[in-house]
Amino acid sequence: MKCRLCKSHKLIEHHIIDDNHTVYKCEDCEFVQLRTDLVNDLDDTANEESINQDKYRKTSKKDMEMNSDVDFPDTMKNLAHVITQDTKRVGELIKKLKKPNFKKFIDVGSGYGHIGFDIGNNNPDLSVHLLETSKDRIDMGIETFKPNVDKFTFHHELLDSTFSKKYFEHFDISFSFHVLEHVYDMIDFVKSMYNITKKGGYIIIEVPNEDDDLQHISSNYEKIIRFPAHVSYFTKKSLMVLLEKAGISDSVEFIGVQRYGFFNYIDWIRHNDKQMVLSDDYIPRLDMSWIEEMWLNHKKKNLTTDTIMMIIKKD
Repeated sequence: MKCRLCKSHKLIEHHIIDDNHTVYKCEDCEFVQLRTDLVNDLDDTANEESINQDKYRKTSKKDMEMNSDVDFPDTMKNLAHVITQDTKRVGELIKKLKKPNFKKFIDVGSGYGHIGFDIGNNNPDLSVHLLETSKDRIDMGIETFKPNVDKFTFHHELLDSTFSKKYFEHFDISFSFHVLEHVYDMIDFVKSMYNITKKGGYIIIEVPNEDDDLQHISSNYEKIIRFPAHVSYFTKKSLMVLLEKAGISDSVEFIGVQRYGFFNYIDWIRHNDKQMVLSDDYIPRLDMSWIEEMWLNHKKKNLTTDTIMMIIKKD
């Protein structure tokens, strides 16, 4: 066995998911990975596992009560609070980064399309493309969010050398949201993200953060965030190694993003049991107490948040 990032043979057992899936850590580059013989494909097993991840997501009871009146299909109601808050947060970031001469945006691994649809609806000057390997997800997203499909360009295909040659330096912003952890050939993926982006543009990649401190405090939290659909677990250090292996030396910024809230965190520490976690607490609290603010600032500063975002500005 070799590390999929640095090719070292020094892999040690890190976490056992089940009888068929073991997570390993590389002693040389510290990259945490699921060993698998699968390869990237359209509508493959990994896509099915990812959809099941959403369908059977263990959303807290309080949040499910909040979701009950949302006009989503039943299979997606447990994602309503996630979709709403993530879409709003990313939309604000894109508006901040967008320049007057930016004309083309792509959401790579767009899933149900909610972020791409929101970007297109709120930025009529942008031509928005959505690339997704799962036809089921594309169809479910169109059914749920009912976009004007004529306003968007859909690609049911892989982000690979064929796509990157066809759309070489085509997009001003190339965005990928919680996709890289599902990708087997991550070096090729990041190279392709870079190649389709224009000079002066941005590559934005957000992934779960392996340095999330909660997984080292709550053993059951650690179990619940590890599953076969995730084949890679990233930290700032492993993302920097990834950029090096991909030959990317442009300026990069790492941002700690805390998607789950303070009370979710405390409930996990107190009970170590998902059934006892009252709320995923996605809704931003505008009246945070001093201890919440201190907690959040500390996690962001030390990049121990549950999520990490990487923003590359292509020189």
